[in-house]
Amino acid sequence: IGSLLNLHSTKTILLTSNELPSQATATPGPKNLIIQAEYTVQQYYMDWNEKDFVASYALLDPTYQQHYSYDVLLPDYQQTHRSCVSIDNSIMMPNNIVKVFITDNAIEDDLAHPGQTVIHVYQGYFLVQQYPTGPKLSPYLIIQPGEPGNCHT
Repeated sequence: IGSLLNLHSTKTILLTSNELPSQATATPGPKNLIIQAEYTVQQYYMDWNEKDFVASYALLDPTYQQHYSYDVLLPDYQQTHRSCVSIDNSIMMPNNIVKVFITDNAIEDDLAHPGQTVIHVYQGYFLVQQYPTGPKLSPYLIIQPGEPGNCHT
């Protein structure tokens, strides 16, 4: 997480389906792979915000899905009312994998106070890997306890 302190090029994302850029083609090259990886992360959160949990789950890496079934993740999807996500940085890794660093300010059910919501801040990254069916995501996110979040519905 220490490397997250030196991030640059923050892009705030709160999009609707009409505002998404057209999907990048899968042509080789680091720049196109980074654009496509960032688009895929944006799409994941847009689907989640639109309550299309099946579409969000479908963007997850098959290995991740083997460890976390849809039924296991569904309560987490459902308790989140909205995610305000910023892409903090993206870098190329070996084997055409892109590491996309994000900050997620999520409006979620406050489990300690039923009927109320709280904004939790998650930081970390997604590894985005190319598959024949398209790019897939592996999330590595950690909640930042005590850090005030900012997200509006």
